[in-house]
Amino acid sequence: MMSLIYRANSNYDKLPVITELCDRYHMLAMLFRLSVEQHLLTPAQYARYAMQINVIGRQLIGWK
Repeated sequence: MMSLIYRANSNYDKLPVITELCDRYHMLAMLFRLSVEQHLLTPAQYARYAMQINVIGRQLIGWK
């Protein structure tokens, strides 16, 4: 995701890169939810990560 952020900042046409970044963001969020369902993360651990994931999502929406 960091490389996509770099590419978005360095490209003139940012929308395709930001769209790909949004897709990866949604995949990341889904993987964290699945981690809780599979008992790899506790709900408390997920809550901490979810706050950070939401911050990233809000920033992506702002960029788009």
